[in-house]
Amino acid sequence: MAKDWERYKTEIKTLYITNGKSLDDVRRILKGRHNFDASIRAFRMKLEDWGMKKNKVPVVVGNQTRPRPGRSLLTANLWRQNLTPPL
Repeated sequence: MAKDWERYKTEIKTLYITNGKSLDDVRRILKGRHNFDASIRAFRMKLEDWGMKKNKVPVVVGNQTRPRPGRSLLTANLWRQNLTPPL
């Protein structure tokens, strides 16, 4: 059965982007309010189709850029140099 994503696009954007809710929270809210049930993967794919993404910017302390918690120092250094990590 096809889902009517467009009907909920504005609400999804408000919850996820504007209010900063997690995809799991958005999923639970839509299921509770509208009985709209979709997987997290389906939400990610639809958000990508719509060009919606949360910007995760690095933390700036003083004049130095620090990686966000959970990111490796290698990834942060590569990010600063605009490189990709080795496979």
